[in-house]
Amino acid sequence: MLTLGADGVVIGTRFLFTHESNYPLVKKEALVKAGLGSTARSTAFDEINRTVGWPTGIDGRGIANEIISDANEGLSLEERLRRADEGKDKGSTSRIPVWAGAGVGLTNKIQSVEEVVRELQEETVRALQRASQLLVH
Repeated sequence: MLTLGADGVVIGTRFLFTHESNYPLVKKEALVKAGLGSTARSTAFDEINRTVGWPTGIDGRGIANEIISDANEGLSLEERLRRADEGKDKGSTSRIPVWAGAGVGLTNKIQSVEEVVRELQEETVRALQRASQLLVH
């Protein structure tokens, strides 16, 4: 992204995959299992999380689990909340919000923050070196 002119990138999800993250282990495991294209943006996550009240048009991105399926089927909020509470009691992530960015499928392991930062730095250096070879001297 930097070689395309971006001033920066958002990589918050990547740090959820760390040992140091306080994200619950069951949610970290759901992130590890997620693939590319496995997220959705929806206000349904906030409805289940009981954190409604965001301005119009503001939603969140998370793993497209049964929260999205239930909302798309037109189930009442009351029924969706009941199902979510039931799933949470069973330790399931199928109906609890698992926040994740669109690139969640690019990572499939839990590492230390130190390892993540080192990898990001090495990848950035390699990308910039490759880009510099494209310049006409």
